[in-house]
Amino acid sequence: MKASAVFALLLTLPLLCAADPPPLKLNQVQVLGTHNSYRIRPPAALWQFLQKLPARTGAGNPADLDYAHPPLPDQFEAGAHSIELDLYADPQGGRFVKRMGMALTSEPVEAPEPERTELSQPGTKILHVPDIDFGTTCHSLRTALSQIKTWSEAHPQHLPVFVLLETKDETVKQKLPLPGLTEAAPWDAAACETLDAEIREVLDESKVFRPDQLRGAHPTLEAAALAGAWPSLDAMRGKVLFVMEGVAPETYAAGRPSLAGRWCFIYGEPGRAETAFLILNDAVRQRETIARRVREGYMVRTRADSGTREARSGKTTRRDAAFASGAHIISSDYLQPDARGGKEPGWTTYKAVFPGGGTARPNPVTAHGFPVPILK
Repeated sequence: MKASAVFALLLTLPLLCAADPPPLKLNQVQVLGTHNSYRIRPPAALWQFLQKLPARTGAGNPADLDYAHPPLPDQFEAGAHSIELDLYADPQGGRFVKRMGMALTSEPVEAPEPERTELSQPGTKILHVPDIDFGTTCHSLRTALSQIKTWSEAHPQHLPVFVLLETKDETVKQKLPLPGLTEAAPWDAAACETLDAEIREVLDESKVFRPDQLRGAHPTLEAAALAGAWPSLDAMRGKVLFVMEGVAPETYAAGRPSLAGRWCFIYGEPGRAETAFLILNDAVRQRETIARRVREGYMVRTRADSGTREARSGKTTRRDAAFASGAHIISSDYLQPDARGGKEPGWTTYKAVFPGGGTARPNPVTAHGFPVPILK
């Protein structure tokens, strides 16, 4: 080859190296979202009563409940790409109209209007703990879905929104069997059908990425995930995914191989046909496990903080471990610092935002070295 030809070839190499990278896939991103995204504090008198209860270690510490979130659309505007909703079945309606914890304050136990009307209707409800910690910006799943739909339609190119659903049957009555306290309805087959029906009722089929679409021609949902069958990020813009945990997944998956026909994914265990998503919430202790599962092809959710501990201490150990782990969905109560941070004793300006800013980025494990630092 002549020297001139060699020289011309060498000139083309930078152009070849500068070719556009392949498009990101859904499992090559990492996003931030909110935990218990619906939650606000209960009415002032009850909240003051709860805060006077003695501190305790573990679940049930009143200090861990000292947080609240703005309405869902405001969270999306602030950059949340994932929200979490706690769900209770209410097939007849009216199960949560009375909040017996209000009796501790000598105030009416029945919900005021317009909440009472919404709570009286049959359908899935959203709250943290009946009777005691029932403050919410959206009382029913239909209301939350309508808010998601309205915001999504106004932002058709948004990154996919992960809606994490925790199905619950925990009530105060299970620990304090006193008359009048709310008893949960079971998450039976009918409740699972109602859940899917409510999603179909509000969201068009084209807006929701469902298990069948991931599975495609693969023998199982897990096989599709492990084969890297996740769609491109561009194909997922404007879409919503639902992922279920809690007490209902076994019932939800029963008789539905690989969640055939279902509208929600579920968090499962490796080795099961229906497993494409894993929940591994302790990023400090499980960091290496998360990274390994991410490399295998599963989508993983973890948490950046818990209770109000990081907001009070300012420690970022758990958050930074979550970022580095490669978990795809990282939930936090602090996409913005607590309003008391730096102003009142005992509160810091802790927040969960990626280095350099932003709430979505190429995944550090599955898209290492990808040139785009922040995703919009």
